[in-house]
Amino acid sequence: AEKGKFPTYSVGAQLDVGVADGVTLTYIPSYFYLHNRTFYWLGSIRSGPYISHYSQTNHELRLSGDAGPLKWLVGLNGYTGTTRGSYDIFIGTTALGTSFGLPSFLPQSSVSRLRNKGAAIFGETTYSLSDTLRLTAGGRYSYTHKKALGNSLPEGVLVALGVIPGPVPQYTFKRSFKHFDYKLGVEYDIADR
Repeated sequence: AEKGKFPTYSVGAQLDVGVADGVTLTYIPSYFYLHNRTFYWLGSIRSGPYISHYSQTNHELRLSGDAGPLKWLVGLNGYTGTTRGSYDIFIGTTALGTSFGLPSFLPQSSVSRLRNKGAAIFGETTYSLSDTLRLTAGGRYSYTHKKALGNSLPEGVLVALGVIPGPVPQYTFKRSFKHFDYKLGVEYDIADR
């Protein structure tokens, strides 16, 4: 791979507010952005640039408590992420590409827009049986929705070669996912904390 650039920016914060004795409300917002432009070599064939943009906004709200041997936490999480990018292979500058009269590049894939949206509710509790032994149980229910628009290798190559007329046909994708995760654990301190 050639030298690439990956400008990345992120910002986040955490706000804690005591709402009762031993109970805290926490809000955690964040934003992330990444831009990628990279060239690769496939033998003597220069491949690229691979260009992608990714951004995500996340918000989380937690309520936690500490009541003697019992510690607990419940919360909500929501996020939105957007991605777009393209990938080409340059072949017209190679002896093989020139001898066959191929175009200067072949579009391999292009994601016009991929959007992820999700939300989750979660909770966890820890009970101390002693100073060194604790039991933990938790769960998380999440929902994710994905929606995409773009094109892929076969259509891009056929249009570039003139086999089929342009523009490149696009695909669409839309699907939702639901999932439940849980945890059960035992913690024991074999040495002083």
